[in-house]
Amino acid sequence: MAGDLMIGQKIFCRRKQKGLTQEQLAHGICSISHLSKIENGHELPGADILAHLCKRLGTSSADILRDDTEVLFQSLYKWYASVNNRDETKAAELAGIIRRQAESTHDSEALLYWKLFRVWYLLYLRKTEEAGSLLEEICPYRERLQTKAGYFFHLFSGFYHCLTEDYLQALGHLLDAEERMEESGGSDPELYYQMALVNMNLHRTYYSIESAGKAADHYTKELNYIRTIDCEILLSVNKARLKQFAQAEKHLNHAREASSLLSSDMHAAVIYHNYGYLKYCQGEVLDSLPFFIKSKHLGESRQYEERIRTAYCLGRAYYELKNFETAGRWISQGKEMAIRHGLNEFYLHFKVLAFRNTGSLDLDYEMLLKNEVIPYFTEKQLWHHAANYAELLAEYYASANRYKWSAHYFSFVNKSREKIYEWTPC
Repeated sequence: MAGDLMIGQKIFCRRKQKGLTQEQLAHGICSISHLSKIENGHELPGADILAHLCKRLGTSSADILRDDTEVLFQSLYKWYASVNNRDETKAAELAGIIRRQAESTHDSEALLYWKLFRVWYLLYLRKTEEAGSLLEEICPYRERLQTKAGYFFHLFSGFYHCLTEDYLQALGHLLDAEERMEESGGSDPELYYQMALVNMNLHRTYYSIESAGKAADHYTKELNYIRTIDCEILLSVNKARLKQFAQAEKHLNHAREASSLLSSDMHAAVIYHNYGYLKYCQGEVLDSLPFFIKSKHLGESRQYEERIRTAYCLGRAYYELKNFETAGRWISQGKEMAIRHGLNEFYLHFKVLAFRNTGSLDLDYEMLLKNEVIPYFTEKQLWHHAANYAELLAEYYASANRYKWSAHYFSFVNKSREKIYEWTPC
């Protein structure tokens, strides 16, 4: 038989699904206070009260009391693991099985978990709009989610906001997930990986290295080559940003060794991209091009954000090499992809680069930086980008002998860079 809390949780979920208030459900059956205590697991309903409540909810006492969801939960956790392990075939197979299992159950908690894990699967497929809609359906239940369900809600919400470039929201959810994980005494390398990914995007480099290292240790012990590659790449990017180039290359070499065991063009493409990024960070712009180009040719099956990133790196490299025509093609291609996938951050990166590539450093360029780009990154607390674009604007004003404005934005640059490790929750 389900426990007191489980019975209350099921009644609460069924009531929300039916769109009933506590007053409407309790009317003529029991007091609102008693119903509230039942839903919170503080009291058990008598057999008669439970029968009447179930009738009004369109279910039966047997359904509420039955604990027949073990098989479904086993399938759900296998599904979660298959997505985490990037096993596309297994994940797709389990998606169909679990859908059929879910359709044959009336267990409210199991159905809630099914929705949660569907969010994870949809995000893996990069169906962010559909995943976002499903998260909205789950949100009314978020305050009542038990520790484990709450953990998954915040973990998946964090990844959703990361994919939609809302990194502050992502970090907030991941910190909540970490709190839930610590409450349960568990450990999940996926959380460490997601925290590393978000902190990397926020340019909180040391935090990203710490989390990526934790995830890498776990995956290496499991001989999970796919996820080890993911972690080694994050570590390489962060080390390159710190100009620790030998260590960055070492991490990439580890990723390449693991990738050779998988024979995966997709992973090879990501690794080649990051060899190119490392060359670029070392000032070897010309030498970075073959790596980016090889990544482009191998990586058509990569996730869209990775393909957009490669297009940006190619556009920027060709611009710096003064091959403006080729740079323009990559900028146009990347900007079109950013628009198609709703990635505003990348859209702005391409927009500024397009101005610089054509040499159109005019009033429109000034207004773009001043009124659109810098305010956007400031609002998002993406201080690394805010500082870099403010520096471009300061240099623009200096070249025009507008020294008051130049000094203002150089001051903004310094203040912004000091804020990178600060974080104000949304």
